[in-house]
Amino acid sequence: MTTKTRDRRNTNWFWCDNQIIDTIGRQLGPIAVATYCALARHANSDGHAWPAKATIAAEIHASPRAVQTALHALQDAGAIAIYTDPQHASNTYTLLDPPWNPKPDTAPPQPADELWKKCLAQLKLQMTKSTYTTWLEDTTAALDDAGATLTIYCSTLYGIDWLDLRLRKLIQRTVDTVAGHELAIQFTHRTGD
Repeated sequence: MTTKTRDRRNTNWFWCDNQIIDTIGRQLGPIAVATYCALARHANSDGHAWPAKATIAAEIHASPRAVQTALHALQDAGAIAIYTDPQHASNTYTLLDPPWNPKPDTAPPQPADELWKKCLAQLKLQMTKSTYTTWLEDTTAALDDAGATLTIYCSTLYGIDWLDLRLRKLIQRTVDTVAGHELAIQFTHRTGD
């Protein structure tokens, strides 16, 4: 009787960070974990994936509605970014670093410039290049003395209104995820411009 050794070098595989199960699984449940894994399975080396919702639903044996709910929950948790391109039938999903939830006593506060730089890196992945370049690329930020409010400085008054009315929810979610806790945000004009 001949036995064949299985060649594990040729198997298909993908990465899934432990925090997806430890954090997302606990918060959002198994459908969200399965949806994230389906996206990771389809993602390219930059973390972008384009599967249709029906494809994800078929792969994880869930309804398209459950997948839709899971995708929005993953976006709200900061695990993925969703970009809708009107020219294509499928959305673009970007896998982001899993949410960081440090214990307040042990996690040192991040300097405002470092925090905002990380936020900008995440925000850049979640919008078109022109939107990022026009409204966010030249912004700066500072924390108040209590470390509870992040003030985002814009170069134009119109930019303040645009960020506040159109991008506030996305910026708030990103800031809270990167900071690891809730921060108030406000927009103001940078003096000297």
